[in-house]
Amino acid sequence: GRIFEATLCGAMLMDADNDQTKKWFNPGEHYISFTSEEDLVMKVKYYLNNEAERNAIAQAGWLKTSTSYTSRNFWRTVLRKAGVC
Repeated sequence: GRIFEATLCGAMLMDADNDQTKKWFNPGEHYISFTSEEDLVMKVKYYLNNEAERNAIAQAGWLKTSTSYTSRNFWRTVLRKAGVC
């Protein structure tokens, strides 16, 4: 759930490369993945110096979360799977 909290706060999410986050977001579009401590440091430095790009990714992550992963969508999916709607 922390990935959703971070994006809904308007932060640019950075997460270790993993299949779980990729299920919800597209790397490089909605968040930035990293593969090692060195990769993380390099990307942190890059995005601190590239504010417009950082803000665009943060905005894309916020938009994806706020439109796709809402409580309304969650309960609609649950009720549909339960055969209620």
